[in-house]
Amino acid sequence: MQLEDGTYKSELKETPLHDELRAVLGPHAKIDTPDCSVMVDMMVMRLLLNEVATNAVKYSPSQKHISAKARLKQGASTARPPDRS
Repeated sequence: MQLEDGTYKSELKETPLHDELRAVLGPHAKIDTPDCSVMVDMMVMRLLLNEVATNAVKYSPSQKHISAKARLKQGASTARPPDRS
């Protein structure tokens, strides 16, 4: 894989944060984000979000909802892993 062997060339693109979380987590996930766009490499972001979501599902008790929350802090975007509520 290009990421693992160091040959991947990052391509930043502006994307709505909420839309990207919805695309990865699905229509039933609870998503709490500000109405903002972020400059991200879409492939890397999707890989990371898929990994976090997979781990949340894998290690959460069955029948628990998974939620994701992102917020803006001092002009920079920060994100928290999904809650196991």
